[in-house]
Amino acid sequence: MRMKHTIVSFVIVSVLVACATASCSSPDLLYDEEHPNYRGSVSLVYYFETMAALEEASDFSARGIAGSSRVEVLHEVPFTLTDFTITASSDESMIGETITIRQTGATDYRLEGVTDLLRSGREYLLVLSAFTLDARKLVTGQFVITGEQGGWLITPRDVVPIFDDSLALAHNLSWQQVDQLLAERTQ
Repeated sequence: MRMKHTIVSFVIVSVLVACATASCSSPDLLYDEEHPNYRGSVSLVYYFETMAALEEASDFSARGIAGSSRVEVLHEVPFTLTDFTITASSDESMIGETITIRQTGATDYRLEGVTDLLRSGREYLLVLSAFTLDARKLVTGQFVITGEQGGWLITPRDVVPIFDDSLALAHNLSWQQVDQLLAERTQ
């Protein structure tokens, strides 16, 4: 059975809620329109040391093109929502679909410990999990990059990670690994 994960940023929301009820502040996490180029940090909720573990925790892998994006602020934390058109996938029913990828941060508000934001017109290989809202697991129709570690930029020569290079999975992928990630999964 595949596990569904909520986005890393709900750790941030939990901290904000805890601080609000405990009368503490967390300025490192808040989006401030007067200082839009602020950089914060976030800890990963799930850390994967192997590709097999990353795949097991995800819903599917997809290759596609990033489209337009927009920013949504939730509990004073910005999220970038990017349209992503799938050209190949481990779930064949998703090929040709345009889905929404949710990422923590915004162009002018970068967080350490999260993937680089998807850029319009670029091609990516993403390992994705359905994004659910809060503990009730409300389905949103959006997806997140699993563990913040499942994202690679595809260039004509390489497949390079878009996440922190100190993580175990932060390495270029071979074209054979790309094919393996996109192979249809059996239940």
